[in-house]
Amino acid sequence: MHRDLAAHKRLMILLTICFLDPGTSRAWGFFSPIHPHGAFGWWLHFFWGNAAMLLAMMGWDVWHHGRVHPALLTGGALIAAGETAAVFLEFFPWWHEVAAGLVVALGTDLMNVPAELILPPVSTGDGKCP
Repeated sequence: MHRDLAAHKRLMILLTICFLDPGTSRAWGFFSPIHPHGAFGWWLHFFWGNAAMLLAMMGWDVWHHGRVHPALLTGGALIAAGETAAVFLEFFPWWHEVAAGLVVALGTDLMNVPAELILPPVSTGDGKCP
């Protein structure tokens, strides 16, 4: 892939897009009047910037080349799969226990830290966190 300059450029930009999550999620939280609940709201809060940049890149490809580059489609699909997995895992309580167990197994003792400091509260859909 390194010898295919067009694919390499697109993949490097996709990698950079993956670092946008913290900034774009903060921007959404501070400036957006819309805060839907549930899985879609969680995805929108954290990953809207990735989706917007990915769609902009695809639009640019279609406008300039008449098609979307295969590397962009593949990379975009991988990003979408990762985001879908993150949303899926966030809304299943068993994952929080598994994740805490993995952290402990890797040598960090989180059992002495209150759960509120480790795990973010999961919205119940009524606008209130438990």
